[in-house]
Amino acid sequence: MELTKSEKDKLFIERLELMNEYILHKYQMETLVKSGCLHLAKARYIARRPNYISTLQLPTSDTTKDIKALYHVTSIQEEDCPNEEDEIDKENDTNKENLPPSKGKSDKENPISKTSSFELIKHEKELKENNPLKWFGVLVSQSLKSGQTDFQKCIELSIHIANLQLKLQRLDSKLG
Repeated sequence: MELTKSEKDKLFIERLELMNEYILHKYQMETLVKSGCLHLAKARYIARRPNYISTLQLPTSDTTKDIKALYHVTSIQEEDCPNEEDEIDKENDTNKENLPPSKGKSDKENPISKTSSFELIKHEKELKENNPLKWFGVLVSQSLKSGQTDFQKCIELSIHIANLQLKLQRLDSKLG
């Protein structure tokens, strides 16, 4: 299926907008990571107690603290509605018969190639019950709370960046 010139122009403009958004979010994520690390460093040396935040307070295999993930990432696959990419995949499957076995298997074994987007699942119940800030005492510094917030925003932003990358890959396959 050949695209017209105006369709290609629209796809290129959409691609440039996605690339701009991708770059802005990557920069925002870099800023959040720097800020989170600075907040953790500040919390470590608050009130002239260099051991206020240390690895000794983190749970180990000897402790009874049960660690549960506060976030899970799932991939969403839209198999119900066939689209242009499925048609392209069918055409490529006939060409893969001529390829060496290692190249032909890579797309089938890679679940991300069929992924349409990622979703972040936040476990509020575990956060209330097993808040990692409680490992450092009842009265934790504001810097430690700010660092935790910055890193939580990084998790959410990384999912958005991954979804932007998937959109860019789909646009590249349409243009390619």
